Amino acid sequence: MNKTNPRWEWRSFGRCFGEAEARLAKLTPGGVQESDEIYLLSGAGDNVKVRDALMDIKVLREVNSDGLEQWTPVMKAPFHFRRPSGQGAGIASSSGTSSIPRDVHPR
Repeated sequence: MNKTNPRWEWRSFGRCFGEAEARLAKLTPGGVQESDEIYLLSGAGDNVKVRDALMDIKVLREVNSDGLEQWTPVMKAPFHFRRPSGQGAGIASSSGTSSIPRDVHPR
């Protein structure tokens, strides 16, 4: 993986964002990119994301007083999810819903 610098990020999950939603709606997007991600969650402060057959792992370094999070990427590599033998795997998607990818869904 090429050397990358830590970056500050802010995320919010929900359906209604009040004043922020109205302000954002007034902006013209510079570009729209839609994608599907799978997040593997832990309480340890790691962020593991799978998108476009790549696994991206970031480590949380700092959270400032405004809630901005500073993450350092530590790995990006090809990722192929296979069904565990005889088991299903519940995975949280970026939309906050539980999903099981077709190739790991128990039949």
